[in-house]
Parts: sequence; structure tokens; C-alpha cells
Amino acid sequence: MRTQPVKALVAVAAVLAAAAAFAADLTPEQIIRRHVEAANRGDVAAMAADYAENAVILEPGRTVHGRAAIQSMFGGVFGSAAPAKFTVTPTRIWSDGDVGFITWTANAGRFQGSDTYLVRNGKILVQAVFIGAVPPSAR
Repeated sequence: MRTQPVKALVAVAAVLAAAAAFAADLTPEQIIRRHVEAANRGDVAAMAADYAENAVILEPGRTVHGRAAIQSMFGGVFGSAAPAKFTVTPTRIWSDGDVGFITWTANAGRFQGSDTYLVRNGKILVQAVFIGAVPPSAR
């Protein structure tokens, strides 16, 4: 009778290992695309899951350390607590080795920016964010 819980735990461990192996096979470009899709859905938990536990995001004027702090930050930008919906439209996504890049606009072109990601084993380790507002004359 006691073998059932053990068998169940072994099955769960196998599924989790397969999922981790699948995520590790994704390219930085694929991870960025998945990340943007989650952002536009407002799925803050899925966004945070793309990051390593000790990940770092570098933004103008601040650095966010660790997955929990990153998830909290995303909640204020993309989640239900955000003052306004922030929708990202990629203009280009590409990668080379462990480094991924995205150029984007947001909120119907009111903002533009680019992000650089360092990805290892299917998780974002470092993200550098560059964001700016588009001048009214260019909209």
C-alpha cells in the first residue's frame, strides 16, 4: 500500500524533470517571445517563472534582485494592480548564443525601448531594460 505514494512522487519528479529539460532547450528568442505573450496577458506569475531564482533586472535608476522582487515589480506594471494596461509590441526579436535582444513599442507607440537578456538553462539570469517615451511629433 505504501508504494502508491512513492510511485506518485516518482511520476511527478519525472514530469518536472521533463518540463525543466524542455525549458532548457528553448532559445533566448523563444523565451523572450513567451515572456512578451505572458506580459500582454497580464500573467505576472508566468513572467516571473522565466527568471532564475537569483536573476537581476537593470532598469534606468534601479536594479531589481531575485525572482520574488521581479514578480512584485511586474505586478505593478502588467498585473491587475497596474495603474494602466501596458501592452508590448515587439518590433524585432533575435538572439545569438545565450544573449537575446528585443526592440519594442508599447501602448500604441507612446513608449519605445529595447531589452537585452542573458539566458542560461532556460532561465533569464540578467535583463537590461532601456525605455523611453516617443516624442509627440513622432507619434
